[in-house]
Amino acid sequence: MSFLEESEIEESDEQKIRQVIKSLEAEISPVQINGSNSLTESCSTSFDLEFEWIDSEMECSTPSDDKREIPAELGNLKELQFLELISNELTGPIPASIFNLTALESLGLVLNKLSGILPSDLGRGMPSLELFYCGFNNLSGSISPTISNSSFTGRIPESLGEGCNLKGIIPQEIGNLTGVTRMNLVHNEFTGYIPNTIHGMLNLQELYLDNNKIEGTIPDVICTLKNLGAFNLSGNQFSGSVPPCLQQAEFKITCKLGEPSRSHRI
Repeated sequence: MSFLEESEIEESDEQKIRQVIKSLEAEISPVQINGSNSLTESCSTSFDLEFEWIDSEMECSTPSDDKREIPAELGNLKELQFLELISNELTGPIPASIFNLTALESLGLVLNKLSGILPSDLGRGMPSLELFYCGFNNLSGSISPTISNSSFTGRIPESLGEGCNLKGIIPQEIGNLTGVTRMNLVHNEFTGYIPNTIHGMLNLQELYLDNNKIEGTIPDVICTLKNLGAFNLSGNQFSGSVPPCLQQAEFKITCKLGEPSRSHRI
């Protein structure tokens, strides 16, 4: 590829970005590109244009009396890595285009008035996602068995569904996520049992399922997770005995199982 062709690609990408930013200016509040204009109001957008397109960050807040929806055009920023729209009184659903941002690493939507159903196959279009905060909204949803087809490598996004009113069971297919090291599904309304297939998560190091409605016994297969170093299962409805490995001093683990029940041994 010639230098001229490279320059044309770079210029085309920059024009595309500026078109999206122009639409955001009309949708959210006065936004200007850092470097060419001074920042205004409480919303800032910065782009570091490089040959490999962009390394981008966006942090925005809208006036408290100006309730708006998240513009679907954000989904055009294919190299966007961090999107924080926390505490803005945003309403409406989360645009489907947001869940196809393949480079997105952090998505913060907590403390808004968003509604609708989270996609059950979250992760299929967001392989880079590590942080996802969506609590204190009016969202709902569940975890689909298709989660095993996701591209998660290393961890299910931190705070995935934390306080997002997710319901239903934890699917058996969760055991197919062999590369995941951290799973955090706290403060939801999950029911059913911890699936025995969890033994397939061979690299799991941290497991947080506290404050749900999970019942039954804690499966003995947890003892096969040799890399597990910390977990919290408190605030559920478990019954039965603690797995043998958790009663052995040589099994070094930081855990919290919750307060003993009057009728169960935990």
